[in-house]
Order: sequence, then structure tokens, then C-alpha cells
Amino acid sequence: MPITRNPQKTAGATYDLIIVGGGIYGSMLAYVSARRGLKALLLEQSDFGGATSFNSLKTIHGGLRYLQDLNLPLFRQFVNERRWFIENFPTLVQPLPVLMPLYGEGLRRPAIFRTALLLDRMLSRNRNQGLAPDRQIPFGKMVDAANVAARFPLVRLEGLRGGALWYDACMPDTPRLIMAVLHAACAGGATALNYLRVETLRQSQGRVCGVVARDLLEGSSRIFRANTVINCGGPWVRRNAAGFGCDLPLLYRPSLAWNILFDYPALSTHAVAVAPPAPGSRLYFLHPWKGRLLAGTGHAPRGEQDLHPRPTEGELARFLIDLNLALPEMKLEARHIRHVYAGFLPAEQPGSTRLLREDMIFDHAAHGGPAGLFSLTGTKFTASHRSAKKLLDAAFPEQKAALKDVQSGTIESDDQAAAGIFEYDWRPSNGSREWAAPLRQIIESEAVAHLDDLILRRTSLGDNPARALELAPVLSRLFDWDESRRREEIERVKAFYQWK
Repeated sequence: MPITRNPQKTAGATYDLIIVGGGIYGSMLAYVSARRGLKALLLEQSDFGGATSFNSLKTIHGGLRYLQDLNLPLFRQFVNERRWFIENFPTLVQPLPVLMPLYGEGLRRPAIFRTALLLDRMLSRNRNQGLAPDRQIPFGKMVDAANVAARFPLVRLEGLRGGALWYDACMPDTPRLIMAVLHAACAGGATALNYLRVETLRQSQGRVCGVVARDLLEGSSRIFRANTVINCGGPWVRRNAAGFGCDLPLLYRPSLAWNILFDYPALSTHAVAVAPPAPGSRLYFLHPWKGRLLAGTGHAPRGEQDLHPRPTEGELARFLIDLNLALPEMKLEARHIRHVYAGFLPAEQPGSTRLLREDMIFDHAAHGGPAGLFSLTGTKFTASHRSAKKLLDAAFPEQKAALKDVQSGTIESDDQAAAGIFEYDWRPSNGSREWAAPLRQIIESEAVAHLDDLILRRTSLGDNPARALELAPVLSRLFDWDESRRREEIERVKAFYQWK
């Protein structure tokens, strides 16, 4: 189903709910709404999935970390949500082996992980229910030091006592997954518009009745009507609520997080979890993403006034020092950095790097606001589907027993899953134009407004920064633009890759 951008036509209709924010949480709300027979309108101020969702470490978590503090309900939720993502996106989500070298230090010692993996096995026996054989998640196990070194040659050998091997899931092409969710939502009756910034909440007799949004492409403002508005704007969720006259400080306390793509080969076929050899040191996750090293996650406190998610040179230098302490043979330098994927995540307290563990749902009517206004503070990509269902249960209690909310088949289609995905080092063959037709189809059917929409958030062409910059002039000619507009669009792409 095409994602058609027609704000004028959309403004003429009335909706059951308006969703403010088009990251994975907003997209999932649109999808689950459509499954329940609700008519949803999603409004995104920039491009779909362009902020926090874009900058993730591209993993789907199974909740093993929550066994450390015996948070069994949260552990089970993440096991179930991981299974849901794999079942519904069998091409775009796949198992990922994870190896953690163990040195007998604190919680990261063999005895602790042996117990954790045993609990994981006992409490997640249904982890593969409904999954194809090649998408099933094996149970974890302990391995000896020689096995760790064989799987991970750069491992720090001093004090190595073995390792823990478990499996999670990854989504190498996150933008295509978000687009698959939006395609399914629109096929079910939802409407999704990008570059529409919600500016005002409309109310009547103490209840929400719609919003006023500005079209950032055309410059006009329009009224969109619905008796329920869900604010899930990620880092902008508190700003949005304040603009609606419903500010709540605990809606969002920003903390900076970043992942770094290095011009460095993957260290193993496994993801590896490593930490510097010092008590209380941060654990880093090194993802073998498309044969390259994607490392995360760095964290730093930020204040409410910080608007741009960018680590300082000092913070990046500390990140490199930590990685090199964890793996002295790696010898990473700043020159190896190809891109910094940075975004804000919600913290438990202002100025903290301790992140919120669970999503928060606010009914603003319970806090003196208008009826029909809800806000959602999301924490993890993996939690988006469950939180969408939970919020809609609260907003539309009469439809909890939803007639259409029964899953059948997968969300992704084979054509959509493969569309726009290129090998990391792909370049067009001399004289060949076969690659152009699928990209034109994406431009026409997925509300592509800018060149960086196409390169970064509809295809994998932006995964390789050097290739993206090299092909930007060629790709700009797929659009009906004059030379001045092409230059502007190419500059937008260049600006994205300026991480310093």
C-alpha cells in the first residue's frame, strides 16, 4: 500500500486518533490502531524514523539484562516482543549470536552468567513458538577460554576464564522495518504524513478535538480533526505537551546516547560484549553490522536546554579510550570513525545517564489536562509494539477486545523487505540503469521529499558514508528538480555526515 502524502485531502477527513511523532513508536501505534479498526492519522515533523529510531544499535533485545536484578515480568515481556518482531519481520529481523568474555570480575563472572543462562532457558521455553527454523533463537551456553579466543581473536587474554554465549536478534536495515510497519498501517486504513509539524492542540468543552499542523514543505497550516491525540514525539514529547499547555517535567529527562560506525572490519561473526578491566566499567556492545564494526553505546548527561544530540570531542575520545582498554590489540583512533549515530534517550533523573527502564504512558486528563490527550515516553525499539497495544487499551477501553487485532501472516511483504537494500560496497555497474527503476518506485510510493530521505531512510545506500556522498549527485537526478535544488539536496546529505 503506497504511503501517499496529500495534506489537503487528509485535512478534509475526521479520524479516531491523531499520532504526533513518526518514529517506531508512532509507526507502531498507527499499525496497531489499523489492526483494531481505528482510523489513525500520523503526523511527523521531519521524516519517518529519522531521529532516535534511526540512531539505534540495530538490535532487538530479548531481556537477558533484566535477569541481573530478577525483573522477571520485564524479562518475559522482552522475550515475547523479540519473538513477535522475528515472526512478523522474518527477512528484516534475524538471530544474532552474542559473546561476552568473562574474567571473574563482579557480576561479569562465569558463576553469575551460568545462573543467568539457566534462568533464561527455564523462563523462555516458548521463545521460538511460531518461528521458522532458521529464525529460532538457540539457548545460551558457557564456553571455555579457548573457545572464546577461537570465535573472537582480538579478545584480551589476560585473566580470561571463559565466556557466555547467547542469542538475541538484530535488524540490519532498521529504516526498511519502519517503512514496512507504515505500509501495513496504511494498508489497514491509517494515513501517515511526514514534514507536518503539530503546533496547536484544538479543544472543545474540555476535550481534544484535533490539532493545527504546519506543512514544512508547502508552508501552509491545516486543521486535522480527531477526539484523541497521542503525543509520542520521542525527545520532543515534553516540548509537545508544553505546547499543548500540559507540561509535565517527568515526561522526558534527556540523556545523550551514541553508537559509532568505524572504518574497521567486524571483530567476529558474533556480536561481542566487552568492558575495560576496571571495577564498575561500562559494558560496550560491538555489533558486526554488515561486515563493519558498529560499537555502542556511549552515554553522557544532558540538560533540558540541549537541542542537538551530539557528543563532544572529549566524550568521543573517552569512548575510544574505553574500547582500547577493553581490547588493547584493536588500536582504534579517531580517524577510524565514519559516522556517529547519536540521539536522546529518557533518563530516570535530570542530568543522569541512568536510563528509564520501562515505557511511561500519561493520560493528561488525570493531570488536569483535556480528555483524549495521551503522551507516551518510549525507551526501546523492542518495546514499541507492546506499548502501542497498552496505550490503545487505555485510550479506547471499549475496544480492548479488538475485532481486527489478530495476527495472520507477516507484516513485511517480500517486495517491500528487499526494496532499497544494497550490499555495503555496492556501486552501479558502468552503463547499467536497472537499479534506478526500484528507487523511482520508492520515491513515488513512500513520501520521499528530500534526497536524504531516499539515501538514509528508504534505502541502505546511506549505510556506507563514502558511497552515499559519491552517489548523491547521481541519485539527485531521479527527482524532477532543477540544478539549484539538486545542489541544496546534496548539501543536506553532506551535512548529515559531518559528525565533528
